[in-house]
Amino acid sequence: MINKILFIGYGTITKGIINNISNKSSIKISIWSRHTSIENEKLICSSNLIKIIDNTDFIICCVPDDEASREVWGNQIIKDYIRKHRVYCMEISTLSYDYIKTWHNYIKSISGKPIESPLTGSREGANNGSLSLFIYTEYINQIKNFLLLFSHCIYEFKSEGEPTKFKLIYNFWGAAMIWQLSELYVIINKEFHCNELVWKILETDGWMSAVCKNIIPKVKENKFNDVRFKLKYMKKDVGYSKKFLEQSPLFGYVNDFYEEKVCKDNENLDYSVIVKEV
Repeated sequence: MINKILFIGYGTITKGIINNISNKSSIKISIWSRHTSIENEKLICSSNLIKIIDNTDFIICCVPDDEASREVWGNQIIKDYIRKHRVYCMEISTLSYDYIKTWHNYIKSISGKPIESPLTGSREGANNGSLSLFIYTEYINQIKNFLLLFSHCIYEFKSEGEPTKFKLIYNFWGAAMIWQLSELYVIINKEFHCNELVWKILETDGWMSAVCKNIIPKVKENKFNDVRFKLKYMKKDVGYSKKFLEQSPLFGYVNDFYEEKVCKDNENLDYSVIVKEV
C-alpha cells in the first residue's frame, strides 16, 4: 500500500500529477524542491530532504536530463533511504537509452524497485489526469491502481529501456513534424492572399489538423510564454534519439535545425516558438 510519495522536481508536469493524486486519494505527498515552498495537511514542499523523506513508500523523479537524474539518485540521503526501506523508485523523465539501462542496475543494486516510465500528454494531460505512460517494471500489478490516479493509458513494455527508446523516437518524430511545419508556415503565408482560410482548413480538416490546431494559434498570437513543453527539452530529446536515428538522413536535417535555431533567448519558451524562428 502506498501511503506517502516523495516527488523530486516541481514543474509543469509534476504539478498536475500531484494535484490529481492529492484530489483522488489520501496519499501524503512531499516535494523536494529548492525553489518552491508549499505546506498543507496533505502536501509539504521543502529544500530540506531530511525533513521530508521519512515514511516515504514511493519516490518519483522528474528532471531535465541524465545529469540531473544521476545527481538525484546518487544523493547520499536518497541512496541510504532506498537501501534501508526498499522503496519504489519511479523515473518519469525523458532520458537517454544508455543511461536508463544503467539506472535500472543501479536502483536494484541499492535494493530499490525500479519503474521506468517516460510519459506523454503535456500540461493538459497532467492537469486532467489523462497522461499516457510508457512503462517497464516488475511491479506493475502492485502499482497500477496508483498510476491510474493520474493517467488513462498505461503501455507496458517487456524489457528495460524499451519505454525510453520508444519515447525518444516518438519525440523525434514530433520534432520532425514541427520542423516541416516551420518551413511550410513561411511558404503558406507567402503563397496565399487568403491564408486565414488555408490555416482554418489545416487546423480543422484532415490528417494534419492534430498538429496544426495546437501549434498555429500559439504562433499567430505569439503565446510562447504559455509553456506546455519547453523548446530546450525538445532539442535535448532530438539529441538523445541520435543512438537510434543517426543513420537516417532525416536525423541530420532535424538535428541541424534545432542546433541552429534553439538559443538562450528562446529555449525556455514553448516549443511552438520554433515555427516563428525560421
